[in-house]
Amino acid sequence: MEESSTLDLQNNCDQTYFEEGSRWIKGQLNAFKDPDPKAAYGFASADFRATNSIDQFASIISNQYPMLLDLEKFEIYSCDSSEDYFLFGVKVTGNDSKAYWMEYLLSRINGAWGVDGASLAPEAQS
Repeated sequence: MEESSTLDLQNNCDQTYFEEGSRWIKGQLNAFKDPDPKAAYGFASADFRATNSIDQFASIISNQYPMLLDLEKFEIYSCDSSEDYFLFGVKVTGNDSKAYWMEYLLSRINGAWGVDGASLAPEAQS
């Protein structure tokens, strides 16, 4: 999520935005249980969908984030905000019991939430 490094993050989120954004992330993570990628793709932002087809999305998930397709549990533990953008810290645990720390970039444009991207957080790569 190279975009996140250029945002002026405030290291906090309004409680309402934290709860709303968390519900959006939970919705997408739960949607990965559905074999049809349309379920999870529907949580992507309009900007993401404008530049990534559903086939590209499915390829990104299966090639870079296969653990999302076989989740045991997940926890949303932080949120940083900058105007209409939110960077959430998420810990996902696969059915293999391996934990992954991720960052989810969400936008909230005109009241509509959307996932703009996700990446493994530095903690997960060490």
